[in-house]
Amino acid sequence: MSLHLLPYRVFLLSFFSLIGSYSCQETQESPKLAAVEAKDSTLSWIDKGKEKSIDKMVRKTYLDKAYSRTLVNKQDTTYIRNLGRLSLAYLQLPDNSKFQEVNDLLISIAESSKDSSALANAFWDRGSFYKQNSVMDSSFLYYDQAHKIFLALDEKSDAAKLLRNMAVIQNNVRDYVQGESNLVKAIELFKELDDYEKLYKSYNSLGITQSNLQNYEKALEYYEEALKYLNASNPGDHFRLKIINNMGMAHLDNGKFVKASEYFSQVINLPQAETIDPATFGRALTNLGITKVKRSASPERPEEYDKALFVLDALEDYAGLSKTLFALAEFYSITGDNSKSIERAQRALKFARMTNNNERELASLKLLASVDTDNASKHSAAYFALQDSLLTTERQLQNKFARIQFETDEALAENELLARQRVLWLGLAIGFLLLALSVYIIAAQRARNQKLRFLQEQQETNQEIFNLMMKQNQRLEEGKQLEQQRISEELHDGILGQMNGIRMVLLGLNAKSDLNAVDMRSDAIDKLQEVQEEIRNISHALNDASIQKVNNFLTSVTELLESTGESAGLKYTLDYDKDFDWDNLSGEIKINLYRILQESIQNCVKHANATEINIEFTVTDGEIQATIRDNGNGFKRDKQKSGIGHKNIESRIQKLGGSWHIESTRGRGTLVIAFIPLDGMRSPYEIKETKPVKTKHKQKIAG
Repeated sequence: MSLHLLPYRVFLLSFFSLIGSYSCQETQESPKLAAVEAKDSTLSWIDKGKEKSIDKMVRKTYLDKAYSRTLVNKQDTTYIRNLGRLSLAYLQLPDNSKFQEVNDLLISIAESSKDSSALANAFWDRGSFYKQNSVMDSSFLYYDQAHKIFLALDEKSDAAKLLRNMAVIQNNVRDYVQGESNLVKAIELFKELDDYEKLYKSYNSLGITQSNLQNYEKALEYYEEALKYLNASNPGDHFRLKIINNMGMAHLDNGKFVKASEYFSQVINLPQAETIDPATFGRALTNLGITKVKRSASPERPEEYDKALFVLDALEDYAGLSKTLFALAEFYSITGDNSKSIERAQRALKFARMTNNNERELASLKLLASVDTDNASKHSAAYFALQDSLLTTERQLQNKFARIQFETDEALAENELLARQRVLWLGLAIGFLLLALSVYIIAAQRARNQKLRFLQEQQETNQEIFNLMMKQNQRLEEGKQLEQQRISEELHDGILGQMNGIRMVLLGLNAKSDLNAVDMRSDAIDKLQEVQEEIRNISHALNDASIQKVNNFLTSVTELLESTGESAGLKYTLDYDKDFDWDNLSGEIKINLYRILQESIQNCVKHANATEINIEFTVTDGEIQATIRDNGNGFKRDKQKSGIGHKNIESRIQKLGGSWHIESTRGRGTLVIAFIPLDGMRSPYEIKETKPVKTKHKQKIAG
């Protein structure tokens, strides 16, 4: 006796022993048992054999009894129908050997009796049997045969269901185009029947197909259509969870992690989701954890993974466990914990092989090859061997599916027609492809030209803005000069004239001869002369300032520091070489140097929370050195990502042919040094020695 029959034998011995013990007892239960036994029939045994709440061995006992009773009553009119029920029941149990025995008998009798409906259902069961055992070509063949029979019988609902089953198989071997075609045909039939339940399932399958084709927007449209029919049929939330989870997967595969998180959270937060569909609930937990890892630059282990493992392990959902373990392996690979990554990836690989999940098996092997360096060559070899095998098998199956669907009584003629159509479509496809390529090249070239024009216009606009700003400052300084000159004239012509008059009056009083008057007049005259001399000095100083050339560039920089310091409470110092003619810089250097300084000051205020900033402009070795130092928070340079501000600074310095350097330490402020060559200046002052400018040659402005 084989070992796998031992539990069955033990059960039978216990079962019959139990019956015997009850029969020997004279109790009030005997009439009840007799009544139940009397009511037993083939149909009731088959129904009990389908009840999933009953132990599998007990279910098999009921089905075997029903099968024995059916064989005894071969002449009964229900004979072939009972065989059909038994075929499906053994398939669902599952009991492969018994199913094949019953299904073979059913096909033989249906063919001999020309019972097309029974034959189609038998083919349907046989196709499902091969699908369960991953024999996809045989499964597709029997589904196709059943589909053709139902079409001939005008059984549109069953024909459409089989088209959807065929599409699922085609998707499994990546024959997405033909799978989509069969789904569209199925949807057309279901729409004729107003079968909303099958419509939302078909649109969901169509969405999965489009996701596999990376047409994510189209996939989301089909999922929305599925939800529309789901709401119309109102079957409960079981299938709603699946559709919403699939919508989240479309966003996840499309890289839209925030949107994906919203959909996975909907699944998890739906009331009683874990009870309604624990498998989908567990997968949604895994998917939500994946989005958290994808969205974070330094991810932490998501708590969703642990709960998903608990839920899926309780269900013995090995396909779901494979995905969760693979997600954990990827997480540990990202965080650098290779030992844990290897362990999870190996478990994911084990479950992937148990469930014939070829894509997960490939992904697990690929990950192991990268993290398990000791066995990298072995994993890589297994990966490429499996990949080649799958590609070969998929191509063979795709070709076989195509042959199955097109094999009819007029196969040769149709094949010739299809060949001509393929050539025609190929030519059209190539033509459209070339046309699309040409349109794309033209559009791309136009976009590049437009971008260049935009950059040129932006540069010209910046220069114009800077020139206008300089002109405005120049007009302001001219006004100041006029005012200084006016004050100088007033001092000289007004106050000084009055002082001369007073002096003359006092001189006139010198005629008095008393000694005291003489002394007092002499002192007054001396004091007036001192005032006169002081006013003359002030007048000369003001007049000299009015004729000095105003440094407009440095004025603009100073005003920028003053306005920022006043609004942000920022103390500043500005050191620069007073001997250098800063207004003689080219407009391009002025505007870009000004913008670089402006961007740095904004960073100090917005991000660094600095209270002090020091700017220093020096000239040495034919280039300007701009140094910007603050006492802000600082940052870790090796971990900080460059923001758009730093990118703008780098872009402007590159335009000037210069270079820059940034140093920063957490809590110790930031130092930015920019080196800008003087090439292109109109006529800079002559530098006798190309050495750094000493402190005594600098002018400092503080605020």
